[in-house]
Amino acid sequence: YDAVVLATGATEDRRLGIPGEELGNVLGSGAFVQWYNAHPDHAALGPDLAVKSVAIIGHGNVAIDVARVLAKTAAEMARSDLSPLAAPHIHGAPVTHIHLIGRRGPVEASFTNAELAELGRLARAAPVVDAADLGVEAPADDKVKQANLATLREFATVDAAGRPVRLHFHFHARPLAFLGDGTVTGLRLLAPQGERDLPCELAVTCIGYRATMLDGVPFDAARGVVPNDRGRVADGLYVAGWAGRGPSGVIATNRADGFALAGRIVTEVKPADRPGRTGLDTLLVSRGVSASSWDDWRRI
Repeated sequence: YDAVVLATGATEDRRLGIPGEELGNVLGSGAFVQWYNAHPDHAALGPDLAVKSVAIIGHGNVAIDVARVLAKTAAEMARSDLSPLAAPHIHGAPVTHIHLIGRRGPVEASFTNAELAELGRLARAAPVVDAADLGVEAPADDKVKQANLATLREFATVDAAGRPVRLHFHFHARPLAFLGDGTVTGLRLLAPQGERDLPCELAVTCIGYRATMLDGVPFDAARGVVPNDRGRVADGLYVAGWAGRGPSGVIATNRADGFALAGRIVTEVKPADRPGRTGLDTLLVSRGVSASSWDDWRRI
């Protein structure tokens, strides 16, 4: 090929780097979410969901995704794409407490409001927010943060009677260590009042993702991205989306990123009479690799 574009995304979970992260039932959100979405790389994850208390670390939409999948009833999930292999384990879990833990305050939380507000409308789960955490104001020009703060204030007045699952919001709480012997049994937090231990039998970290390091490609290990100049990595080598930008933005963001990069490639790359797809097919056959064709992809 005359040019190669790395568009592999950011599929590895970032790590907290605290003691106990290797304990059983401490999972990254990437692995956990892909397990309940039937991704083949994580089909054998097999988390133990025979638990009552879950700690979810992070105050973004991925944290909400994990919380609501664990909190919803089977009827609420019936029209979703939840994996039929994961569903019985999730719906049979005896979870009663789900803790959403963030290091900063309610104004800094990165939820979008539609997703946050849904947690107040679940059939068997009720949000729990301490009104004392909400004595702050969102910037006047930030409608999303204003809406989130208003929703959290509504949550602080919710009557949880009749709903057996509690969704606890913890602000200004920094994880220090996972506790347990072999399997996680708790999470040590540093809050303004000092250290405290939160019992949990499952912990899911939702703190972002990083790209996978590829042989022969420059890699910024600290940021978890392929370093680049507006998508250009080296002569003939480019990167688009989260692999080069980091885990920010959504499909529309990456789409615009891809269009801009395609325009740059058209301008910069001059054909060098390489065989392209024909050469790739020949190479794959020589290596005994079974590849999916365009027709195969359309069937899938």
